[in-house]
Amino acid sequence: MATSRFHLLLALIAGLGVAIYLLGNGATSLWDRDEPRFAEAAREMVATGDYLVPRFHGAVRYDKPPLIYWLMAAAYRVTGP
Repeated sequence: MATSRFHLLLALIAGLGVAIYLLGNGATSLWDRDEPRFAEAAREMVATGDYLVPRFHGAVRYDKPPLIYWLMAAAYRVTGP
């Protein structure tokens, strides 16, 4: 009896967590004024195939370490820009 209550409580907590996550998913935008620039630099990486030098409208952009650009570019490759 105690294990079934535990499983029910665990399922309710997991369901609540999923509901909270999904309700806000997609409702956010690129808030900071620099975030669209980071996203565009990653998109340009995918478009040009140059994954070594991040660029924003052709200008070199070294504002962040390249790992974040690579992770964003990988997400673009999976989901599309």
